[in-house]
Amino acid sequence: MTGALPLHLTVGRQTGAGWAELREVLRHLAPFAGYPAVVEAFARLAEIQGAQDRLLAGERPASG
Repeated sequence: MTGALPLHLTVGRQTGAGWAELREVLRHLAPFAGYPAVVEAFARLAEIQGAQDRLLAGERPASG
């Protein structure tokens, strides 16, 4: 994952935003950023959420 979006989503979570709130922000950005960009952002959000959920469950991060 590259770019600033993963950082912004992670910091958003660390400062108290919930997953639903982050998805809502992305929905509001769609008309301005473009729907293809927002679809990609939703995919990145799902990756981050999955990774954080696995860490909370005690699984090791995937290498590579």
